[in-house]
Amino acid sequence: MHHPKVVIIGAGICGAATAYFLARAGVTDITVLEAEDAFNRHSSGRSASYFVPMYETRLLALLARTAEPFLQTPPAGFCEAPLLDRRGAILAADESHASLHDQELRVARDLGLQVQELGPEQVPAMIPVLKVGAAEDPHRLVRAAHYAGAGALDTHALSMGYITQARRAGVRFLLNQRVSRVRWMGERVCGVDTDSDSFDCDVLVNAAGAWAGELAALAQASTPVVDPRRRHVIGIDLPDELRRARWPFFRCPSWPLYFRPEAGQVLASAMDAEPVPPGDCPTDDLQVAVTAAALTEHTTLTFRRLATRWAGLRVYSADGAPLVGWDARREGFLWVACTGGTGMQSSPAVGALAAQILMGATPSDEVARALNPARPSAFVSL
Repeated sequence: MHHPKVVIIGAGICGAATAYFLARAGVTDITVLEAEDAFNRHSSGRSASYFVPMYETRLLALLARTAEPFLQTPPAGFCEAPLLDRRGAILAADESHASLHDQELRVARDLGLQVQELGPEQVPAMIPVLKVGAAEDPHRLVRAAHYAGAGALDTHALSMGYITQARRAGVRFLLNQRVSRVRWMGERVCGVDTDSDSFDCDVLVNAAGAWAGELAALAQASTPVVDPRRRHVIGIDLPDELRRARWPFFRCPSWPLYFRPEAGQVLASAMDAEPVPPGDCPTDDLQVAVTAAALTEHTTLTFRRLATRWAGLRVYSADGAPLVGWDARREGFLWVACTGGTGMQSSPAVGALAAQILMGATPSDEVARALNPARPSAFVSL
């Protein structure tokens, strides 16, 4: 039997960030239990994440703004190379999403983000392979905005930086530890059992990713919506003359398509979000073909085969905001889950907030209230 003060379930980006920020604050009597036999088997290891300061909603933009200083200048020794490579991002829309694009732009300006509105005809000068659409095309681009502060994230370095630094501070990470039982005394959680061991604790952190709902059920905690969804990414090799390309990230939900160059390839997704049960995430041939077709239709790129393909889970709450805070039913049960497509870029903000709450703070700002897992909107699917 082991007796850490804090047990964190899941060593993905949420669990790793929470452990790191707790360790930085001096809380090191922590054991992180990971069900798999290696780190980053699921969402955190299958991320093509890109830092975009305006990501769909005001709340997610506020999280990005909080996280940005850490990503830009991590603490000394955290990683060997920069985490953030600023190449910019272009967010665009056709007529069907023009009003949503305009709303995003208003929010970005209200928050003081660096953004430049572009005419669609200006975009190919920045992304030469892009087709904006002919005048008669109902799906031609009619809106575009350039966010110069956006950039590629080194997701592996970020995740392993959290884990390595937390380990150096004394945090234990144990692999092959799948939770089979959550124990409690009265209303308060007091420990967990895995397939091979038992752990007493004062606090249990639910950073179980796609399995966060299952862990909550084991704890007989409250039941906010935990909605895992599959997203595909494909990669194609660029021709020799484009292999050093550093165009901005491009995203157009109207088509839908996003793509960016990366190490001599283009990574692309048709932004699919198919509900799936928790588990390993195999690719679907049809969705891979849909993604390849979208890339062919909207760019001048040609290819005969894919260099790579994969699918990963993005886990959402009912209202799309992460769940960070104490459970309303089970004392000592802290949620750090459902970061959707923003897990990597928001992790410094989410991990730091989780650590503050665990240490007894009661944040009352806009972000903390919006992430509280007890909020009514977390329980009703939209």
